[in-house]
Amino acid sequence: MLIAFLAYKDQFLSRVSQFIDGMVELKMLRLHAERLADIALTDPEQRTWSNAPMPKRAARTIEVRDLSFRYGSNDRWILDDLNLRIEAGESVAIAGNSGCGKTTLLKILAGLLQPTAGAIYVDGEPLSRLGLERYRSILGVVMQDDHLFAGSIGDNICFFSGRPDQDRIETCARMAAVHDDIISMPMGYGTLIGDMGTVLSGGQKQR
Repeated sequence: MLIAFLAYKDQFLSRVSQFIDGMVELKMLRLHAERLADIALTDPEQRTWSNAPMPKRAARTIEVRDLSFRYGSNDRWILDDLNLRIEAGESVAIAGNSGCGKTTLLKILAGLLQPTAGAIYVDGEPLSRLGLERYRSILGVVMQDDHLFAGSIGDNICFFSGRPDQDRIETCARMAAVHDDIISMPMGYGTLIGDMGTVLSGGQKQR
């Protein structure tokens, strides 16, 4: 009888352990499915075509008028009736408590999110008329969670172009105030970065 009890006990513990492992795997699978759904179920971006002239330079003014945003119809307003005007050459610091909408505002200004209400104007023209594709062609953005790809510093600056322009690469590095840091490295713009390469500081990566 004791032997039978021990045998049933081992089977019971084994089944319980398998059940718990299965529940953990199901929970992880649900988490991964939610992350994939955020991408797979997102509506594709509509390409807009406009008769507005193609900008040949950076915008002189970017203006936000009566902008409001929330992620869902039942969610709280992240931005509510915001107005902002940025002139060429201005350096603007947006400060606020965590979760107040600073990153959301920058994503809207970069065209990564669409405002729930209100509009963005570039040199007096509504962004909807200019078109996102044209707008992004004159825009450069560095987000706080951006990362560099494995390769050389020069490759990352020119986006791994098949025909890199070294003069253009160095000009961009000077504009980002990182040229002196790069040339001080043993291999200069050929310095490798990534898991097996040189470790750059957070500020150097963003620049």
